[in-house]
Amino acid sequence: MVDALNDEEIEYLKLVAFVFLRHGKWEKARVLYDLLWEIAPEDLQVLKGLGLACLETGRLTQALEYVNRWIEQSGLKEEIKEAKILRARILWHIKKAEEAGADMDPERNKRL
Repeated sequence: MVDALNDEEIEYLKLVAFVFLRHGKWEKARVLYDLLWEIAPEDLQVLKGLGLACLETGRLTQALEYVNRWIEQSGLKEEIKEAKILRARILWHIKKAEEAGADMDPERNKRL
């Protein structure tokens, strides 16, 4: 089934997953983003959605992995800053406050 999806259908699934995120349906969003990640692992929107959905469903290790991939694959300064804010939230939840603070340091983020 996954192989049979065209680009328009993939975009539709991304939209539905995003709507789930916006309405706090974290588990539903995570399931859809998991499927999308199998189809398009390089898609930055999918990595972002997975990071947030995993954070909100308590899958902190997975959330950190997805956000780190998002940072590695992104070439845009603003997007990296956004990813680092999400990563700081995840790090805070896993009791790594010092690392979280480093991601939130405005001076450090200016150098990106």
